[in-house]
Amino acid sequence: MFALNVPRMVCLPSLKILHLDKIVFTDGGSTKRLVSGCPVLEDLVLIACYWEDHNFNVFNISALSLKSLTIHSDIRNYKFVFNTPNLQYLQYFDYVAAEGYSMDNFNSLVDADIKLMSNIEYGIGGSIIGDKSVEEVNVVKFLGGISKVQRLYFHSDSIEALHGCSLPNFYHLTYLELGVLDEGDTDGWELLPELLERAPKLETLVCKELLYHGHDCYTKHQFRWHTPSIVPSCLLFHLKVIEIRYFYGTSDELKMAGYFLKNAKVLKRFVIRSARDQQSKICNTLLGLHK
Repeated sequence: MFALNVPRMVCLPSLKILHLDKIVFTDGGSTKRLVSGCPVLEDLVLIACYWEDHNFNVFNISALSLKSLTIHSDIRNYKFVFNTPNLQYLQYFDYVAAEGYSMDNFNSLVDADIKLMSNIEYGIGGSIIGDKSVEEVNVVKFLGGISKVQRLYFHSDSIEALHGCSLPNFYHLTYLELGVLDEGDTDGWELLPELLERAPKLETLVCKELLYHGHDCYTKHQFRWHTPSIVPSCLLFHLKVIEIRYFYGTSDELKMAGYFLKNAKVLKRFVIRSARDQQSKICNTLLGLHK
């Protein structure tokens, strides 16, 4: 870690790229002063940065010229304020901000790579530690801020935080990559049908981590497919590419594959990745489905 004492006046008029890794800021206003002193800044990366000021609780990124923003941290008790109207790329790996978000002007956002981790912990006997209702409000606020994105990547760690939340409509979304690693009682795949309903113009869907590779063998997860009551419009009119990684061939996985083959009316490419010893069986089964 490197301690950085940002002066009161910062003037870097030509700086376009600023990457900070493992920096400790000595006061809460350091980041805001630093960024505001870079009037043409386009690419900002903050990885594992911390603030020594215990009274600091608002993390403010205000940069009208910023096009790319990457944040990797484990900040929990702050409020995030984004004033970045020209931002095109956002990579955000962090816990859900306990104090919420202000991000109403992400109108130019094209790509969002999101790992949004839950602050809620489960104690003995299933008791909940933390306010789930407050976290859901903050998650909805964050999702609303990025709802105009065109390409969206959700990492598996995000699913617990998103579970049970009311999702916004993603009217501009054409590419969705969803990583879901089912463990324990978490049934993250319940999120997929709702995401399909909320993304009417979706053209490409990539589902990752149906099972994972560990200790030189594939380990099955408790995958459960819940068929939507109404066929989402993206399947009827726009969805052209589906890729599933990785596929084990359970009854629910096959049920999902059959649903896509039956209802994706303009589907052109369907890719399934599976364990080598399962490929022949899965291929024969899928060839027998109606399409």
